[in-house]
Amino acid sequence: MADNSLAQKRKWTIYTLSDPRDGVVRYVGVTFTGDRRFMDHIREANRGKKSLKCDWLRSLLELGLKPVEQIIEAADDANWGMSERKWIDHYRALGPLTNISAGGGGAFVRRPVTPEYRTKLSVAMRGKKFSAEHRENIATSAKKRGMPPSTPELRAKQSAALKGRPWSEARRAAEDRHPPGWASKRKPSSEWKRRPAVTEETREKMSAAHLGKRPSEETREKMRAAHRERKR
Repeated sequence: MADNSLAQKRKWTIYTLSDPRDGVVRYVGVTFTGDRRFMDHIREANRGKKSLKCDWLRSLLELGLKPVEQIIEAADDANWGMSERKWIDHYRALGPLTNISAGGGGAFVRRPVTPEYRTKLSVAMRGKKFSAEHRENIATSAKKRGMPPSTPELRAKQSAALKGRPWSEARRAAEDRHPPGWASKRKPSSEWKRRPAVTEETREKMSAAHLGKRPSEETREKMRAAHRERKR
């Protein structure tokens, strides 16, 4: 990402957000709007935004705490980018920060992929099915990288190659997340709650309720689009 810190002269402030429990700096930022930026951080956390910074802020807010804001540098020039990078480097050397970039409009800092993080990803993705659009995007990306298309033959070869391989510690941890014997405690399918059957009386009521109603142009267009999609 290009550094636009020298593009124009403006009033800026470099600040830190510290944990009130131990005083450790967890975030370094720059603001051109004064105290309003601090409240922006709190609002983002309350709205459920997913980031290291917001996760940390939510952990404080749940305890009735707020981060401690401290101004560490301020000026009225075009060098805010260099100053922000300097302070992020300084505090990152002292301990982990929640900043995901190097500062000053610079590149993102890649998060280290630990076995614990891989396990969390594996558990979070288990059982999820990709939409047709997502699968199409994956296929398009694979074609651009020169990867062969996924065919039954290719999947059979991959399965055969993986058979007999020992599981990694992360895989074992993911599989062991359930206590022993958990499957035997599940209710049998015969006891699952099922949707009641639609009786003939209900069908007649539904038919009478829709009789004479004309769908809107938007609804008709959606119906036509769905019909074209099924004919492909």
